[in-house]
Amino acid sequence: MILNSGKYYIYRHIRLDKNEVFYIGIGTKKEKSTHKQCYYRAFRKANRNPHWNNIVNLNPNYKVEILLESDSLDFIIEKEIEFIELYKKTLCNKTSGGEVNKKVNKDSVKQIIEINKKIALQKRIVFEKEYKDEIIHDYLINKYSINKLYKKYKKYPKTINKIIDKYVKDKNNVCYKCQTYFVYNYLLDEIKEYYGNLQYICNLLKISYSSLYKMVNTNKKFKKKNYLVTIEKLNKEEYKNIYEKRAEN
Repeated sequence: MILNSGKYYIYRHIRLDKNEVFYIGIGTKKEKSTHKQCYYRAFRKANRNPHWNNIVNLNPNYKVEILLESDSLDFIIEKEIEFIELYKKTLCNKTSGGEVNKKVNKDSVKQIIEINKKIALQKRIVFEKEYKDEIIHDYLINKYSINKLYKKYKKYPKTINKIIDKYVKDKNNVCYKCQTYFVYNYLLDEIKEYYGNLQYICNLLKISYSSLYKMVNTNKKFKKKNYLVTIEKLNKEEYKNIYEKRAEN
């Protein structure tokens, strides 16, 4: 770290997970009592570019270092440009530095776009894994429109459409892992229809996978819960009779 006394300063942000410099900036010192108040801009999180926010959101622990101070703003601007050039491979700065020099660093912008694409893809994968069964169920069983799905899940229609296009082959048949299940609740004497895979139904009813698999695919007796789950829909009396016979054994 280089540090001299002066009115203006250069600072850098270092992400601790990779020990990489990810931002270079300049600021004006304030006559305040604490270090953070004196170098206010260096520690401020507001008014940062989207890529800076993405990095900090994923890695909230980062280090702030004051690199250089001077009473000459021109000198600080010149050095900022040099530092940005030095660290450009890891930076999220959108310009090549300097208050006057607003020439966009094309390499940095390209890198920012690629990183943002990767972050967006990661978020879509996590969202799809967590909500795809519910979305398909709402789309096929509850007959939700794309707009209604967008309002419910707070995701752009394009993302919702991609999930539906990926898993819905037609309106009555989805991928082999998912299908319609009919769940009879003996205590409430009601039948509900769900769309998803066995794991989704397990989580819904809080039943182990092995127990549910036996109930759906074999004639094994089942007495752990007040449910009967079938692939074909039966009437209430049939469900009730099956449940009561199994409960007797």
